[in-house]
Amino acid sequence: MIMPIHYNKLAMIRLIILLALFFPSTYAFSIGSVDIIDLSQRCKDCHEAIYNEWSSSMHAMAAHDPWVVSMYNGSDIAGLSLGPSYRGSFSKSPGNCATCHAPDYAIEDPLNTDLNKVQNSMGVSCLFCHFVKRIDVHRDGKLSGVQSIGLKNSSQIRKDGDGCLIPSSSLVKKGIICASCHHGKYYDTLVYPSYDEWSKCRSKKTCQECHFKGNGHQLKIDKSFLSQSVNLEIKAWSINRNLLVKAAVTNTGAGHFYPTGHPIRNVILIIEVRDQDGKAIELVEGDTVPLYGGSPSADNAIGKYSGLPGNGFARVFEKVNPISCFNTSVPGANTLIGQSISLEKETRRLFPQEFWKRTMVLEDSRLPPLGTYNQVFRFQLEQGMSGATLRAKLIYRKAFEPLAQYYGWNMKDIVLKDISREIQMENREGEP
Repeated sequence: MIMPIHYNKLAMIRLIILLALFFPSTYAFSIGSVDIIDLSQRCKDCHEAIYNEWSSSMHAMAAHDPWVVSMYNGSDIAGLSLGPSYRGSFSKSPGNCATCHAPDYAIEDPLNTDLNKVQNSMGVSCLFCHFVKRIDVHRDGKLSGVQSIGLKNSSQIRKDGDGCLIPSSSLVKKGIICASCHHGKYYDTLVYPSYDEWSKCRSKKTCQECHFKGNGHQLKIDKSFLSQSVNLEIKAWSINRNLLVKAAVTNTGAGHFYPTGHPIRNVILIIEVRDQDGKAIELVEGDTVPLYGGSPSADNAIGKYSGLPGNGFARVFEKVNPISCFNTSVPGANTLIGQSISLEKETRRLFPQEFWKRTMVLEDSRLPPLGTYNQVFRFQLEQGMSGATLRAKLIYRKAFEPLAQYYGWNMKDIVLKDISREIQMENREGEP
């Protein structure tokens, strides 16, 4: 299980020596130092357009993303001491975060690389995709990032006469290359499930065909990209003094659950019905947005949707009692701790649990590939109403709103779908 680590280090040393011979004025290095090469910068000489795409991508910023730093140290973007955090939980352990977020540094000592000491890291650079020889997919999810990667050595450099140092790799266009960082467990819970979801759904598309369209390297997760894989349909009709709104949210194109990736990702559906005076009409039957949608304030601040008609799509964790996992005399393998068991499930959702500790999946309401959420919302109409305004929105959030507020992250809602229409009241039976 440790072999890939030693192989990586040897391959890296060979590669450094080769590069130093080819470009003595460019590559200064010392064996044993993490500040050894800048391969990606060199790639810019011949592949400027690709380099520029990569340099603004999430991969390039993996080691320095303020949100990553916040959850690692327990500080907000201003550096104030907050929590929860990995270092707050395990103050004497650097952890394995750098194995994926700063692999160029972690390759030398994967489990002892402090994410705070990798200022020169280029994140997931050209090296860790184009020089991959082998990916060992550990279904137990325990060997993340560079611990699962075997790199090509100097004898496998491309020799086609074009001067490019990047070797031809049969893995660079296959989904398995994503497995080392997008399939990971803490204890017994699969925290990063994207590769597992994709491989089990047997999608005909690779990860690259969606996330690197046209051989691009930007890996941009924006509204245009996110909205392509999900659909929202709305139907509305009235029966007596009730307005019925049927919402259908479908994962139409993602080859994994929607949303996926980091466990703080979530999607919010909001259904809003107002009368001719702009007053909200009361919901009498149907789902409501969970607490992680943000508790409405007295002034009805924008972005606070908890309790409003709609729903949330997320993977919510809960702490488990480590004693119960090893002591058979304790009833239940996942006895809840940290808060009173008597509390309702909603109460425990305000903040996501520290997934780097022992947790369980409390709820998974996300949409599987081609899966659909269907719900009919019933609103009570007042006597004499002739019409109403219906608005339905589907919002993607990079983090749970209470967590973003806690850390002071400047999180903007990504509105994927926004449907508005005027409803004329008709007294008819059944669904239109």
